[in-house]
Amino acid sequence: MRALDLIFPDPQRCMFCGRTFQPRSWGICPECLNALKEEARLQRLPVAFGDGAAAFQYCGAARSCLVALKFRGETWRAPLMAQWMAHAAKGMQPDVVAAVPIHPLRRIARGYGQCVLLAKGIAAALELPYEGDALRRRRHAPPLYTLQADDHARAVAGRFSAGKAAARLKGKHVLLVDDVCTTGSTLNECARVLLQTGVSRVSAVCFAAVSGADPVEGPF
Repeated sequence: MRALDLIFPDPQRCMFCGRTFQPRSWGICPECLNALKEEARLQRLPVAFGDGAAAFQYCGAARSCLVALKFRGETWRAPLMAQWMAHAAKGMQPDVVAAVPIHPLRRIARGYGQCVLLAKGIAAALELPYEGDALRRRRHAPPLYTLQADDHARAVAGRFSAGKAAARLKGKHVLLVDDVCTTGSTLNECARVLLQTGVSRVSAVCFAAVSGADPVEGPF
């Protein structure tokens, strides 16, 4: 069995519409692929550090896919989404992969952390170690999507702290994984915490970014 058969089984389930199809094509059926070619372009992230990119613009089918993973428990989408994110991170050359953490209470309520699932898939695709305790969320607070964009930076201040693994990351280039990027405030705050612990560099990758991020060349 080839490695590709494990990543993209045949017949494959489309990560956007959920239908099975043949042949495999980056986790998207031919119908969705034709509809998504305008959206399927990597987006630069509005971050104040290092490299940052997202696989899609946060709209249309990409937004629906992310909502299904995050709020409807459709975790089967995560490995396919992670492949797109790994493609977006191509060329960043990190040493280790870490996820933006959710608060333990939210993780218990949801049953999983969507960013952890994505980060583990990206680490596997890039053949890198995944570090599960690089960051911790200190405060349980309303999700940022409930706030005005101008309030994001103030809202995330103090939300995160270094995890037990931070000491092992000194001098390393960390690829930070989040599901969606709106203003970049969460990624910037997490990067600030990591850099304070001695991490040499932080890059970031998300599945989707809001409009306004600059598109770059995608896989089509």
